[in-house]
Amino acid sequence: MRTDLRLALLLLLSAAVESNIMSPPGKPVLLGCRSPEKETFTCWWEPGSGGGLPTTHRFFYERERLEGTHECPDYLSAGKNSCFFDKGHTSIWVDYYLTVVASNALGNATSDPFKIDVMEIVMPDAPGNISLQVMKREDHPYLHVRWERPQNTDTESGWVTIKYELRFKQEDGNEWKEYASGTQTQFNLYNIDPGRTYVVQVRRRLDHSLWSEWSNSTSVETFNYRQREKPRWILLSSLSTVPFLTLCVLVMKRKYVKQCLLPPVPGPKIRGIDVQLLKSGRSEDVNNALIINQTFPSVSAWKDESEDYLIVSDDVCLPDSSQLSKKKEKLEYCCRPPLRL
Repeated sequence: MRTDLRLALLLLLSAAVESNIMSPPGKPVLLGCRSPEKETFTCWWEPGSGGGLPTTHRFFYERERLEGTHECPDYLSAGKNSCFFDKGHTSIWVDYYLTVVASNALGNATSDPFKIDVMEIVMPDAPGNISLQVMKREDHPYLHVRWERPQNTDTESGWVTIKYELRFKQEDGNEWKEYASGTQTQFNLYNIDPGRTYVVQVRRRLDHSLWSEWSNSTSVETFNYRQREKPRWILLSSLSTVPFLTLCVLVMKRKYVKQCLLPPVPGPKIRGIDVQLLKSGRSEDVNNALIINQTFPSVSAWKDESEDYLIVSDDVCLPDSSQLSKKKEKLEYCCRPPLRL
């Protein structure tokens, strides 16, 4: 008898415990929504407690200019606890009113209403397929970064404009340097150090939307170009040292070089004149020495010689030679006046 009572009490206690564990589901919470390209969007929620019983969640929405309440069109494409709206269910410049309802055998629980506008939740996916290369240049290498445009975004028709930003740092550094790339899908980074590993990330946004998450890091190691160019620098240094040393020698031995290249001009010499007399003598002594020691060429006696004259006249004739009394030969030349026409 007592054993039966004990078993009955245990059953009552276990039933009471089980009734306390099982309960209606907890209230789900809508986490948010995001549109990657203005044409589709996805919403996520966090379920509440299940109440110890199997619980289902259903997503409902209402939209401006659309009558009635509608259920989520796609529970699978975006993963667990999500709802995906394709192009046929997405409209811009209108408001959506969203709720999530959790249900089990003991009851229901509805989330707080959530209001969105697709244009306000646009946030593109992070860029992918980022390539990073070290490019060679004569004086200094640089990094060339390239990435791809999103394939699910209509950029050719002008519906959206995509802008990019990138940042990079040394692998062991903490400070990022950011650069705006505009609409270009490639960028060159010049201020890099040799022999270092650099990490690059890229993000983008559509028009004035939110920025996407930063892409996965892409890294590359720059070659130590200074060590590679060491023989070249040694050659240049040696070639520049030779002219410098030559110039130094010329400066130090400038007197000797001047004598070799520009020999002294000999001073004037006068035959029979003492050089010391020119330096220290008086002017009278110098004049006397110049007069006494000079030898002038001899002058021969004047000889009476006959001379020939040629006299030219336009209108008169010279007299005959018999009329002249000097001992000279005369050449008579008579000229007639020119003919007049």
